[in-house]
Amino acid sequence: MGTGGDNHTMNDDPAGMIPDGAPDPDAIDEALADYERRLRLYRQSGDKTGEARTLNSLGLTYHARGDLDKALAHYTASLTIRHEEKDGIGEAAVLYNIGLVHHARGELDQALAHYEKSLAAYQALSDRAGEAISHSRIGHVWRLRGDYVKALSHYQRSLEIRQRVGDRRGAALMLWNIGDVCERLECLDEAEGALDDALALYESMGLPEAAQLREALGLVRRRLAASGRGPESPK
Repeated sequence: MGTGGDNHTMNDDPAGMIPDGAPDPDAIDEALADYERRLRLYRQSGDKTGEARTLNSLGLTYHARGDLDKALAHYTASLTIRHEEKDGIGEAAVLYNIGLVHHARGELDQALAHYEKSLAAYQALSDRAGEAISHSRIGHVWRLRGDYVKALSHYQRSLEIRQRVGDRRGAALMLWNIGDVCERLECLDEAEGALDDALALYESMGLPEAAQLREALGLVRRRLAASGRGPESPK
């Protein structure tokens, strides 16, 4: 059945990757013009680091505009340079961004492959934040494929990392995802526990998504009651 859909799974990208929200068309055009100007300057000066970063920024901007072909082309060009320059953290981020493009296209095999490469790169760098977001994205792909056991495994790993580094919002998000897949697996007690913990975090941070989460938790509790296991079950 599922408690929350996919909206709450799409907002865990770190700063500098694909932004949330509807872009301002005028701002997008201005940004593209500015990045193209910078790209020419970096290429003229032979600054490979600046070129790679600007190509990624162009990819992000085209991605925000919804032009996935151009986004992918710029990400790929950035990835080539970052690999040649042995820029591990940059390479990991661009691999993740390429995964996002394939994910948006519904190309789940390619998305999974790039998220897994990104995860391996972040692990090699001991970048815990990058590792956590890669695990969560891999979980999203497995959930879309209907393999809730694999999705749960990656969400739990992401949760462990986020709790360890003190990322309360990220931990709350993963608890919500865990609750969702546990419900899909008919593990209603576990789903209730995860959603209850998530709600406590959302409420403590004053986040507006708490209302949606409260509804999801209520649905699970009604299902528990109907099964005779919840506090509202007939006596």
